[in-house]
Amino acid sequence: MRTAPRGVALRLLADLADPRRKVAILNNAVTLQRLTGDRLELARSLAALGSAQRAVGETGPARQALYQALRLAEQCGAAPLHRSLLSTEADASPVPPAEEAEDPLTAAERRVASLASWGHSNREIADQLCVTVSTVEQHLTRIYRKLNVTGRAELPAVYQDFTEDGTGPQLPRTS
Repeated sequence: MRTAPRGVALRLLADLADPRRKVAILNNAVTLQRLTGDRLELARSLAALGSAQRAVGETGPARQALYQALRLAEQCGAAPLHRSLLSTEADASPVPPAEEAEDPLTAAERRVASLASWGHSNREIADQLCVTVSTVEQHLTRIYRKLNVTGRAELPAVYQDFTEDGTGPQLPRTS
């Protein structure tokens, strides 16, 4: 089965599962849909994941998933999904709190995420930013956690949502 239909099937299957299992199934759906680049299906799965996480008391991750879903729905022009996310109860609002920046990453994390999303190695990133490889690895660990991704392969689809123009810096290739 191809990745795209599998992600949709998992999202639909999650409706039949108990709350804890639903979160696990939807996490798998989100991971698959990030790999396909289908932003609309990713937004739908993130919205379902956020609701499922909220139902089991995982409010922090739920808020993050709902916020990502809201941004993707807006970017895709998915007005019905966007409206439904905005009409959630006030205490369940996917909009980040006022003290949080719109972009969850620090400036240093944005630089590392952007370079990593363009396929540069940790060594290349460290050399470009004049930091150690260990610092790059630490930034990537925090980036993955903040963006709810499991690795570098998922960064392009997710990180593009946090850049203003959808582009990132390119290092000159030395090989």
